[in-house]
Amino acid sequence: MENIALDASGQPRIEERVSYKVRRALVTASEVIKGPEDWPGSFIPIVSVVGEEVKIQRKIVRHGVVRFAKPVQRIYNYNVTADLEVTALSPKTPYVGTETNFKKYASAWGSANKKNYAYLPYTPDPANGNQRPSREPPPLASQAISAAIERADRDMHATTGIYPASLGAKSNETSGKAVLARQREGDTGTFVYIDNWARAIRYTGKILVDLIPHIYDTARVLRIVGDDGKIEQIKINQEDYRRQPDGTFLKIFRDVTAGAYDVAIQMGPSYATKREEARDGMTTFMQSNPQVGPLIGDLYAKAQDWPMAEEIGERLELLLPPPIRQAKAQRENKPLPPEMQPPQPSPEQVRAAQMEMVEKESKARQAAANARKAEADAQSAEIALERELMMPPPGGVPEVGAALEGMARSIVELRMMLGGIVQSMQQPAVPDAPPQPPPDQPPMPSEPGLEPSFEQPPQGGFFNGDE
Repeated sequence: MENIALDASGQPRIEERVSYKVRRALVTASEVIKGPEDWPGSFIPIVSVVGEEVKIQRKIVRHGVVRFAKPVQRIYNYNVTADLEVTALSPKTPYVGTETNFKKYASAWGSANKKNYAYLPYTPDPANGNQRPSREPPPLASQAISAAIERADRDMHATTGIYPASLGAKSNETSGKAVLARQREGDTGTFVYIDNWARAIRYTGKILVDLIPHIYDTARVLRIVGDDGKIEQIKINQEDYRRQPDGTFLKIFRDVTAGAYDVAIQMGPSYATKREEARDGMTTFMQSNPQVGPLIGDLYAKAQDWPMAEEIGERLELLLPPPIRQAKAQRENKPLPPEMQPPQPSPEQVRAAQMEMVEKESKARQAAANARKAEADAQSAEIALERELMMPPPGGVPEVGAALEGMARSIVELRMMLGGIVQSMQQPAVPDAPPQPPPDQPPMPSEPGLEPSFEQPPQGGFFNGDE
């Protein structure tokens, strides 16, 4: 495989690296029937599920759960066969009596082991004290064979790690937790097989995820089946819309041909087992806390195996408190139920709200105009007062009056500038109010003797910014 790269000087550099690709072909023992052709994925689609692996130096020994149970199974089979042989070869127990007891009714006593007679007559014989014929006790089963069978059965369970309780056999446990603990006892002994099975499923998922961009390369609708059996349809490689709690739609785009994906798997009880455990747990919880029954009644009904359990849960869901229903709708991105949505305002309420808004805006404009007018009046009064203060007394020094006049004019201009800045900062508070022009600047004296002068004062004069 060639790869073009750039060296330190920016020139292209060609490198050869070892790579691989997967190819497939249909073959027999002697010839290739079809192919070879390139496989679209990068994994070999062969998944091996091994039992237990044991590495002995350089040799790997693989075995399953049955291999080490074979000798014990042979012992069990042998003893069961021997027990059957002993029982089959044991003769039937005959009747014991004198010849006089059976002589008169010999035919009936001779066929007693083949026919089911209501009674068997006999002739009393003083030789045996006129006693009736009787049977000897039947042969007893071999206790050694029975003990060997029981021991082989126990050894078989111990070798495989799978006990009868793990297969659902009834034991001496009474509580649900004890039964589950005994059933899961076998999971510990066979964990390696469960782990290898999960590893094989994970590798299968990687193969499928690697093939998805090559197979599902066009817009289509897929049907997804969840672990609870519910079917959901999703759109891939095209735009889709999801309803939000506020009633709006969120546009999403599922592009399975771009990006990198991984597979995660978690082994555990099946959905049916989890549902049964959840049902038992909720029952215990509701019995110990009766006040939470109305809050989880819908979940308890949906966890049952009754007919129409889902419909019963949906009806009980209507009785939940509004905060719980609202939180559930937000979590599932569903709109609120109609009875929980806020009522729409009437046309009269809309008009009243609009009139109130217009009235508030008008009052705000009027207050702003009054504030500007008051500020302008205050500025005019201050300017008039300053002009009176700046007038030189009769017979005074004209240069000092001119200097004070210049200072007063600068102060007035600075104050007006600050007022304009304040007005511009306050203007966005009322966006609909038209911009107001600054207040008219009062005329300043333009006589030659009142022009501002920045020359040095004459000898004996003063100029330090104070009156």
